[in-house]
Amino acid sequence: MDNLTKDDLAQIDRTYLQSLEKETVIDVACRLRDFSIALVERLEQNSSNSSKPPSSDNPYDKGNKGKSDSKDDDAKNSSAEDKENKTTEKGASAESSQSDDSNRSAGRQPGSQGFWRSETPVPESTIPHYPTVCVICGKGIDVPEGSRPYMGYYVYELEKTASGIRISCTLHRYYTAVCDCGHETKAQAR
Repeated sequence: MDNLTKDDLAQIDRTYLQSLEKETVIDVACRLRDFSIALVERLEQNSSNSSKPPSSDNPYDKGNKGKSDSKDDDAKNSSAEDKENKTTEKGASAESSQSDDSNRSAGRQPGSQGFWRSETPVPESTIPHYPTVCVICGKGIDVPEGSRPYMGYYVYELEKTASGIRISCTLHRYYTAVCDCGHETKAQAR
């Protein structure tokens, strides 16, 4: 149940659970509970209870440690306004001295023509990946004839030869299969 996806969870509804045997429903409920606990524990991690850096902490969780006097708040607000006015004056004078070409952002500009492959790659071999175990009930899945690919990607490899370098292309296809329990399991890329 560690590899549950949105598609797997979307297939679990009332009618699906009613179609399962009682023991299988209990197993599915226990697995979903374990999965939920793992997600909650991962959600509650921060820099003080894990190896995450402090910059990954939620800035809104820090909160106010204590309320200060209203005089202190007024002083802070007025100094912040002074700083803002000074920076806008500096920004306006610096902006007028620069030319229009330097105001463009780096990279491809909006509206410019993009480039992509002119031909689809021709793979030398195709490697099929079928699901072996149902994600929900845990039963093994035989490769059925009706399984269909839902995703694929090309892998290019450089091979050193005596005369130079050769590029080989392999297509990896990932298939879905329907278990006896009715759940459609997708093979996952590792």
